[in-house]
Amino acid sequence: MNQEEANRYHHLLGVQKKRFTYLKSDFLDYVIMIVMCALALFFSYGFENVMAKTGLILCAIMLVVFPLRHGVKFTVPIIFRRPQEFWYMVIYRLVNIEPVMLIAAGILLVENVLISLTPQLPHNTELVREVAFYLIYIHFAIITAYRTVILVAHLIKKELVRDVLIETLWKRTVTKKTGVTLEIFHSYFTGLLAHLMMLIPWYLVVSYLNFSVLFLPIICIANYFVFSHSLGGILRWYYRDHWLGHNAELDFVYLHGAHHDAIPSALLAADESGFLEGVVRQALGRPIALFNPLMASIYYTIKVWENVTGHQYIPGIYPKAAERTQHAIHHHGNLEPYGLPFNLASLMHILPEKEKAKFEKMTEREKEAYRLDEILTGFQWNNPKFIWYQQLIRKYNAQEARKKAQAQES
Repeated sequence: MNQEEANRYHHLLGVQKKRFTYLKSDFLDYVIMIVMCALALFFSYGFENVMAKTGLILCAIMLVVFPLRHGVKFTVPIIFRRPQEFWYMVIYRLVNIEPVMLIAAGILLVENVLISLTPQLPHNTELVREVAFYLIYIHFAIITAYRTVILVAHLIKKELVRDVLIETLWKRTVTKKTGVTLEIFHSYFTGLLAHLMMLIPWYLVVSYLNFSVLFLPIICIANYFVFSHSLGGILRWYYRDHWLGHNAELDFVYLHGAHHDAIPSALLAADESGFLEGVVRQALGRPIALFNPLMASIYYTIKVWENVTGHQYIPGIYPKAAERTQHAIHHHGNLEPYGLPFNLASLMHILPEKEKAKFEKMTEREKEAYRLDEILTGFQWNNPKFIWYQQLIRKYNAQEARKKAQAQES
């Protein structure tokens, strides 16, 4: 990587200001952001759609909960004080588009052109569209059911949630008068709204573009090929996008901040994104929304399920806390790493042989994408914060194991 490319990842047109949490002075910006979410839900799903109605209720809840959790300070919103940064935000996203998005969009465009040129063929586009909507609803229902099971597990062990978080930077949050129960529900509602928002690009693609039954096999194969070769590009895109989310203040407040506003539980996750950020990332960063609905439903269900599970950083509660990921320390107050939360060398020790062979065949450019934090910031994987997190995991896993043993004996 040459110096010019390295500089691109940390380039800002506006003022750099590192952000990790919302402040009470962000209230009016937060209100504007939630109103934008409500408008996006209304115009994308349609008011009569159950997903829109659910999303609008969640938006109202978020507006009520923000003052309870953070307080209120009325200041001129950032978006009015520095309006040019909105346009910078747009430029950053357009410049950061990786070729994989253009390839996926090209495949979808070619399919739609072929459908329009062959109206005499039985493409059954309306049938595919109807089935695709069902796939979206089924996907959302599956993840919501999983998220709700996790919610119940957290409520049953809410004292354990509180005990764990008191030992972390979240201490002030869970010891406020609002209490841990509100924090658990807030995390749950955050995950639900983030999920509904990230599905908007997929819903719009299904609503306004066509998919052919006849082309389904070849398109699914093409989608699989694109997805299986997209990881290097997505890692580069994600590092840049994530760095912006914490270093460009408007990006944090309007895009990424909601993802860090909830306690570090599996409940909050959908796809590493805040509310509006989910729409932007699925439209400009990840290609899945552009795939055939069958492939999109498979990939989205697997990836969102993994993302929910992978964001459990409170040990002793279902699902089992993620142990090896450095993303845990990111949600416990450490800004780095911005990119892949695993050390490639350590991954090689735990992967099955088939997966190891795939990594060994990677090009140097792909391997570089895995090591962006090391290359750009000198990030050390065996850092004090990660050692602390490992100790926290061991402590509460051992505590829960003792409780189970005592229960079995009695």
